[in-house]
This record gives sequence, C-alpha cells and structure tokens, in this order.
Amino acid sequence: MKGTSFLKDRLQFSTGGKHEEQCYAYSLSIPYLMQARAIHRDPRIWNNPDDFDPSRYLNKPLAAADYINASDPYERDHFTYGAGRRVCPGVHVAERSLYINISRVLWGFNISKKVGPDGKVIEPTQAMVRGFMSVPEMFECDIKPRSEGRAQIMKEEFEKAEREGIKY
Repeated sequence: MKGTSFLKDRLQFSTGGKHEEQCYAYSLSIPYLMQARAIHRDPRIWNNPDDFDPSRYLNKPLAAADYINASDPYERDHFTYGAGRRVCPGVHVAERSLYINISRVLWGFNISKKVGPDGKVIEPTQAMVRGFMSVPEMFECDIKPRSEGRAQIMKEEFEKAEREGIKY
C-alpha cells in the first residue's frame, strides 16, 4: 500500500496550508509547502524513486503515524503527510481509510493490464499530468469481479447503501 499510495507523490508539492505567525504587531499569513517530491527523490533515501517497488518498504512495517515522530528524518518511511508541526493530524484516519478501501477493491475485483486487439498486453504509462495536484495520465486496464458471488454481494451492498444512505 505504501508504494502505490505514497511513492509517486500524487501531490506534486505535497499538501499546502496556511500557518499564522505573529510578526511584531502584524499578523502574517505564510503559505507552507513541503517539497515532498524532492524529498522522495533524495538518493540517500530512495534508489530508483520512479520505479514501482513495494519491497523498499519491507523494512518499514509500521504505520506512517509511527514514523512521523522519528528524531532522524532518514528513519521516516515517507513524508506524504507532512512533517514537524505541519504534519497531518488525520494521518491515522487517512491510512486506515486507504487500507479499508484498497482491501475492498482487491477483495472484489481482479485488476489486470489491458490486452490489445493483437493479443499483446498494453503496458500502462507511468507518466503524470503536470500541475500542483499531479495525477497519473489516463490508461486502460481490465477490472472484473473476482466471482459471481462477490459481484452479487457488492451489488446488494451498493443498493443497500443507496437506499439507506450513510447514517452517522
């Protein structure tokens, strides 16, 4: 999950926010941008940062929240949730939500590379759309239910959610 979610720096410059500082008698609003893209390409931390290589996290088994307070920044697994006083206070919720959603998708679907009309596998590009909120370029893939039983469960749960809505 870490490799797919964080390594590619979907946020070109990570998250932005406002930090209020008192400067003498004036209140300044200073934009804060952490250069996550540059940090995640630091050769002292990452070998081949643009390669999909989940094995790079095998020696980082803990959740991101457990690494956030590391005194040595080189012990961090990634910086997607910020750093220092500007770290995301919802990191616990974010990681658990990603885990639940990715697990559900993998439980319900087989996801594979698209096969072209010539029978050859179409390799997806790793190119990104440029911009502040960088996202992958569109690519084709095959997404199919893992089984008829799982497809039926997903359909029933979707219909139930549509009917009842989300109740807090």
